[in-house]
Amino acid sequence: MKIIKLSWIVFLLLVLAACSEKEEIKEYFDSGELKYTGNKIEGKRQGEWLFYNKSGELTYKLFYSNDSLNFRQTYINGNLAIEEELSDSIKHGVLKMYYEDGSLKALTNYEYGKEQGLSEDYYPNGKTRISYINKGDDVIDFKQYYQNGKLFVEADDFGNGISTFYDSLGNKTYDILYEDNLIVDTVKVY
Repeated sequence: MKIIKLSWIVFLLLVLAACSEKEEIKEYFDSGELKYTGNKIEGKRQGEWLFYNKSGELTYKLFYSNDSLNFRQTYINGNLAIEEELSDSIKHGVLKMYYEDGSLKALTNYEYGKEQGLSEDYYPNGKTRISYINKGDDVIDFKQYYQNGKLFVEADDFGNGISTFYDSLGNKTYDILYEDNLIVDTVKVY
């Protein structure tokens, strides 16, 4: 009886090991250079997948979890270019873009493929270029800045309502009334 139980346990372990086997995947260009490499576990892409150009240089990396893509792309110098969170290969979470030197270029939040929440773009010097919040179909609390950090334009509801514009020294210059993303009137000149 013990031998039958032990045999049954060994058989189950072998079946489980076979099912969770790690398979290394490699594809090559017609010329013979490696095009990409990655792993599959239980038939699903898992972990880091590396993609190369015909010169053999790493062009980008993709990251999978149970066959769902979490995207990361690097510059040729190895610095991160793009990093985004996906759910079933749909943007869901934070998208980050970087300049080639590694500094943050843009940050955008997504919920099931649609921009939601805070979005910001940055100048190469690290100062904020644009900042806004997506709430439903509306862009609220919109601000755009000059490269020196001074405010260029601000609007509570971008494309609807009053947008206030500033010169590069930070002085108010005029207000414009928008309706459905169209200019209706210049409300005030300072």
